[in-house]
Amino acid sequence: MSRARTDLRIALASVSLVATVLATPLAAQVQGSWLERLGIDKLRFTALGAQVGRVSPYGIEPTTSWSLQADYGELSPAWRVYFHATYWGSRFRDRNVRA
Repeated sequence: MSRARTDLRIALASVSLVATVLATPLAAQVQGSWLERLGIDKLRFTALGAQVGRVSPYGIEPTTSWSLQADYGELSPAWRVYFHATYWGSRFRDRNVRA
């Protein structure tokens, strides 16, 4: 393929990408924002949970895990927005680390 032909394809792809990006906000204004279409405005904080547990993976010192969960409700039938974060920290066992 010649250099001019490659440059032409890149230019056409760039123009197409710019046109798509510029047209997207116009279509969103006509149809409503994607947040409105997903029903994000209907979400409410519905539940909060916490959890403490023990983590004992192979080769690592056992430690405690801390977890937090939050349920924000139903986005659509059978789809919920749920946040879950867990933290645990430990160190390798001396016998598993080779110098």
